[in-house]
Amino acid sequence: MIKQKIDNFTKSQEEGLSKLEAFLSTKIDINDINTRVFLLMGKAGSGKAQPITSKIQTPFGEKELKDLKIGDSVYAANGLATCVSGIFPQGKRKVYKITFSDGTETLSDIEHIWNVRRTSGNAKKSGFKNKTLKEIIQKGIIQNSARDKKRKTKGSSKWEIPVCKPVYNNPKDFKIEPYLLGVLIGDGSLVGNCALISNPKKDIEIIERIKPIVEKQGYQVVEIKRQSEEACPQYMISLFDKNQKGSGFINLIKELGLNIHSKEKFIPKEYFLGSINQRLELLRGLMDTDGTSSGGKLKFNTSSQKLANDFCYLVRSLGGVSSKTYTERNESKEYSISFNLDFNPFHLSRKAKKYKKRNLFKTIRDVSFHSEQDCLCIMIEDKEHLYLTNDFIVTHNTTIIRYALEKLLEKDKQNINPHEIFFDMFNLPNVFGITQSHKAKNVLMQSLWACGTFASAFDLKEKIDQATGKRTFERTGKFISDKAVCRYPIKVFVHDECSMYSQQMLDYVLKDTNYSGKIIFMGERLPM
Repeated sequence: MIKQKIDNFTKSQEEGLSKLEAFLSTKIDINDINTRVFLLMGKAGSGKAQPITSKIQTPFGEKELKDLKIGDSVYAANGLATCVSGIFPQGKRKVYKITFSDGTETLSDIEHIWNVRRTSGNAKKSGFKNKTLKEIIQKGIIQNSARDKKRKTKGSSKWEIPVCKPVYNNPKDFKIEPYLLGVLIGDGSLVGNCALISNPKKDIEIIERIKPIVEKQGYQVVEIKRQSEEACPQYMISLFDKNQKGSGFINLIKELGLNIHSKEKFIPKEYFLGSINQRLELLRGLMDTDGTSSGGKLKFNTSSQKLANDFCYLVRSLGGVSSKTYTERNESKEYSISFNLDFNPFHLSRKAKKYKKRNLFKTIRDVSFHSEQDCLCIMIEDKEHLYLTNDFIVTHNTTIIRYALEKLLEKDKQNINPHEIFFDMFNLPNVFGITQSHKAKNVLMQSLWACGTFASAFDLKEKIDQATGKRTFERTGKFISDKAVCRYPIKVFVHDECSMYSQQMLDYVLKDTNYSGKIIFMGERLPM
């Protein structure tokens, strides 16, 4: 039996991946099947699990992982929407909390794949690579210098993940223009029967900028008489004609739920779904009023915890990095958000000229065991297979086959060219009956890897019993020998979804073909 002959048998993908290097570096001995054949067994879809309650970023707002369906749109790391092409339940898994340098967190199992690079030295120049969380933990999260050890301080992060691009949405129709709304949230008094804006003389250009915005809607900006010259100027948004019938501007604010005190302020959810420019204008309204820039460092201050959280979310949706701290004053909290962004977040001239573009980065600061939870994983159609989870964190949906072959190519660069790897993909639904394997084939072809079917590789005629679904193969008249001849000059033959193999197909692979290169079987099980 095959199982008795092959020692390169692994019961888990985790175990198998650690042994791939040794197998690939072993020279082929035609008399020893273990130098030719490797069985990489594991549960379908493993290697990329997150808890079902994980938040996923979509063009329609955040969704929990468990609520996604095939065909749903989610954001890829490039900021564009892509489709969910597969959903794979994983059952209960041990999950770990990954904490990043900006304070954001997410959960994954230890086999989940992350797109990372080293933060220093030549390793950083090599770019981002896919590694399991287990590999990251084994290599260490923090690197401590002699100075760190002496001062007993936590060292610098070893690993950096990509920062997402601004997520794309079509422009939306809003009752209040985003920049104006940002100004109102920042410096507006929204409680009462009118909308008031406090604006110092030096920043009069803010008022000049919002005037044409409100005038388009039939309103005007009127300066209120001050008690003294030293008092900060205040402006009211009102109808042009006091005798005109109709609701005041304050009613638009009430419709958004913003007729509230400063400590309760927030950004209405619908504004997160605006276009990149609309969200940027909202940010600029907030920053022109309550934002600062000093030494290239951007900050926003507020007394509202909800607004602080919303501001962080807004920045991250624009491809930025943000972190939140607070100080306690008179039994209340004042929140300060430090952030970095590739866009100038100001219109106000005196602030805009202080903006300095800085490198964006996001590093792993800590990994710790969290709990056991129900998990699942998704597959997306984007060719990079990077999607956005909690707080726009970039994570990976790589399937085990893709990951294994990345490892293969990484370890044997000298001997194996991507074009010398052939994938056996079946034109059948996968184990869970969710996606068609031609999608996986397309993914692999985008990576410049040769793909096809077992029958096409050996010029076999394939027959399917319509009643049972059983596959059989017949040799065509092209064969002049007793064994089927491989059409391709390949060094590694990867048989994916091998749980679908019949004994006849195994006989063809191992006995009835002239192929003598290395063979890797991948899947849940292999008929023995």
